[in-house]
Amino acid sequence: MPSTLYLIRNNNLTWVKYTSVSGVYLTGNQTTYTGVTGNQATDVITIPGSAIVNGMTIIFSSKTGGTGLNTNTAYYAVSASGTTCKLAATVGGAAINFTTSITAGTAIVAIDNMQVWSAEFRDVFQSSGSVNCASSPAIQASGSMPGTGKITGDATFFIGPGTNNVSVSSDITNLSDEAKHEPLRQTFLNASFWKFDMGSNQTPQFLYASYQDGDIISNQPPQTA
Repeated sequence: MPSTLYLIRNNNLTWVKYTSVSGVYLTGNQTTYTGVTGNQATDVITIPGSAIVNGMTIIFSSKTGGTGLNTNTAYYAVSASGTTCKLAATVGGAAINFTTSITAGTAIVAIDNMQVWSAEFRDVFQSSGSVNCASSPAIQASGSMPGTGKITGDATFFIGPGTNNVSVSSDITNLSDEAKHEPLRQTFLNASFWKFDMGSNQTPQFLYASYQDGDIISNQPPQTA
């Protein structure tokens, strides 16, 4: 039954109202369930005590039977309904056919772990490439060349009149990313989000809010002045 829920931040001053919510989850959350069974005739697995949603990650840590499925391998829930679902190798993919029933199993059910770009980037001075120079007399390749980076090796190259771009056989390392025009060196960071399921008939079906320690999910608005 769709509900109206309120995400109340830990300072109790800011909050967001969500209407027609059919489910809410915390991404990255993992729960271990025992007594897992599977029917080889229908490819349906049952995880007692769970509330499975399509796209959830399911990993068997142990199982008896279930030929065609492996332990310690991530599968994704499809055709989910309550405590039952089928398993696919990819999100929204075709259900996997397993040829023997699962009589006993332990499985980890996880909400999709979301990643975001870091807000910072680094210049690691590890690019390599050629040196661009103006016309000049011969230059020895070993040693440092201020402003262009450090040249490694003992190769010798010459820059003659009218030559602007010279490549050498030895690597030129420690070039600045900016000088080399490298893309920003950002990384993906794991982050937790509140995931609000608005129902399969809604577009978009899922709405997200960044998780903050001390958040409250309530069916009542916070007390305000």
